[in-house]
Amino acid sequence: MPIRPYLKGVDVAAFDADAVRAMCDAFEGACRALRSTLNREPVRRILAKRIIALAAYGERDPDRLRAAALTGLGLAEVAAPTSTDSSVPRRPDLPTATCLSEPSYG
Repeated sequence: MPIRPYLKGVDVAAFDADAVRAMCDAFEGACRALRSTLNREPVRRILAKRIIALAAYGERDPDRLRAAALTGLGLAEVAAPTSTDSSVPRRPDLPTATCLSEPSYG
C-alpha cells in the first residue's frame, strides 16, 4: 500500500527523494505490522498523516517513522523496530507521535 494517495494536498516539494522514500518504507512497514486486523482505510489514513507530519519535522529514519506512527495509535507492541541500525541518531527536537494531533492534510 503506497503512501502517495495520502500526500494529496501536501506540499511534496518540501520533501526530498530520501524523505519520500522513508515515508513510503515507514508506511508500508506499518501496514504490514498491522496485518489484516487493523489494516482498514481510516487507520491507514491516520498512520500516513502521522508519518507525513513527522517527516515534515525532519525525521528520515523509516523505522522511527513507522514506530512513532504505530505508538501514537496505542500500538506500541507492533511498533518494535525492524532493524538494529543505530547509526542514525535519534532527533530529540522532533515531536513524538503521541504529542501530534491529527494533521489536517487533504
